Amino acid sequence: MLTRRRIGATTLIAVGLMSIALAAPVSAAKPARGCPDGKALLTIEQFRTLSIRVGVPPEIVGAEWEAGLRSAFDKNRDGRICVQDLPDTKGHLGTWIFNVTDNTSN
Repeated sequence: MLTRRRIGATTLIAVGLMSIALAAPVSAAKPARGCPDGKALLTIEQFRTLSIRVGVPPEIVGAEWEAGLRSAFDKNRDGRICVQDLPDTKGHLGTWIFNVTDNTSN
């Protein structure tokens, strides 16, 4: 009788440890990458092109601008950001204002 209890307890412990081991990789998964509704997933270069198209002078969106954008918004360093165009919201350059976040912070 004692042997059956030991086998039962050992089996229960083994199943418990296996379920923990199998669940661990799921909890260690990287966050989903994407953008919430209303924001577009763009590369840094696509956002630069969009900025120029709506009136930002090309000399402003150069290497220094790109480095600042990457530092401020591209937290996971994958070169992609979520951008929401806020039309009819003229900024100090007479261009549109954008709402920008990283693609894993949604």
